[in-house]
Amino acid sequence: MDLIIAEGVRHVETAGYSPTRILPRLKDAGCTVMHKATTVRHAAAAAAAGADAVTMIGAECGGHPGQGDLPAMLLAARALDVLDVPVIVGGGIGSGRQLAAALAMGADGVLLGTRMLVADEIWAHHTYKDHIVGLDENATTTVLRSLGNTYRCLANDTAAEVRRLEAEGVRDYDVLRPHVGGAAQRTAYETGDSRHGILSLGPAAAWCDRTEPAAAILNRLVTDAVAALDTAPRGRRG
Repeated sequence: MDLIIAEGVRHVETAGYSPTRILPRLKDAGCTVMHKATTVRHAAAAAAAGADAVTMIGAECGGHPGQGDLPAMLLAARALDVLDVPVIVGGGIGSGRQLAAALAMGADGVLLGTRMLVADEIWAHHTYKDHIVGLDENATTTVLRSLGNTYRCLANDTAAEVRRLEAEGVRDYDVLRPHVGGAAQRTAYETGDSRHGILSLGPAAAWCDRTEPAAAILNRLVTDAVAALDTAPRGRRG
């Protein structure tokens, strides 16, 4: 927080733990704070503590989606029912149609993760990006649920081994560490070897149809969202 405040960062995302303890200092520094939550209860607690906005993360999210299995759109709709702060939808979002749907139900925006992995500005190896381009919505799996730390990732050799160990009853993180540690992830991103490492990925990979600049990805999403909203009153066959 010292660095955030000293360097003039004024938009901060918190996640994982309640932001209650750090919110006063961030707010005093003039920061706008968005809290990322996987349950409406936790989102409500963050809003009550002073968070300016919340992002509701569903089970489709690449990385840590929490222990629940509720989809992003359901969680966001429930949050909109009970919260007065802006609500963002995250998890599995990769298309303009989904952005349009989120806006139509009253959400204030969407969070993109996996969809941006094929942006030119992302430093991952081009071979890894090319692999993502060839995937569909069935290319992910979850690991570490048995440890209370569910992680959605690319379904690769490492993920299959971790799932096998968990199915055999392994609950010792030290046994799993060589498979799930960050060093293997970094190697995959640097070399393009997508077979190894627990690589954060969600089903939004289905929309990663080519590598291109981030601005081009966002422009396509917005264009598609506007088209979807324009046709919504008439219905798809209208």
